[in-house]
Amino acid sequence: MSSLVITLPGSSGDQAGPQGIFDRLIPLFKEVSIDMEQIKGIQDDFFKTLEHAESRFKQRMNSYDNIYLLGYSMGGGVAVQLANKVAPYAKDKLKGITLLSTQTEGLLPLESLKIPTLFYHGSEDEYFPTWQLESCFSRCKNFKSRFITATGLNHSLRDSKTNRSNPTAIALSIFEEMKGFHLDKSESFSEEKIIDPLPPSERILTKLFKTLGF
Repeated sequence: MSSLVITLPGSSGDQAGPQGIFDRLIPLFKEVSIDMEQIKGIQDDFFKTLEHAESRFKQRMNSYDNIYLLGYSMGGGVAVQLANKVAPYAKDKLKGITLLSTQTEGLLPLESLKIPTLFYHGSEDEYFPTWQLESCFSRCKNFKSRFITATGLNHSLRDSKTNRSNPTAIALSIFEEMKGFHLDKSESFSEEKIIDPLPPSERILTKLFKTLGF
């Protein structure tokens, strides 16, 4: 069965995603025979980005059996609203939503959509702290959902202490979590999980910076 991941960017509109993470996901999904469609957003315009995304969805939907939505920041709200708009004619194709560092605005339809939803959120997100997402996640308790807290990451998925980025490691972490959640056919319901997506060498550097007072 053919599968497609549609990515939805943050307010910058950059289709590559934060630190180019969406670009790095392409070869990872290709290894498991999943295509990617990267939506170029309209800077700081939620509704025009949503309109463009729905247009692209309609163009691609008949070529795939399974479609997954992956949204970052503003794109998280766009992903949920896109799912809500296309559900009347394509809900059978929508197999999952992944929300990276998502904003809270636009997430209300999750409760009625009941599409498997994966949250991936930095513990140190300075714009949308994890506690702000708790009420959103609580509306996902009666269907398959998972909230992953990525230790030490900020909104742009960088190390919050050093602001260093390791997009390759973060992309791999996101891929593994998406694969494990969306492709696992179990009917497990709502759960929370804490991970450390950065390699040990990065954490040693973080501790050094902290010791030196940076």
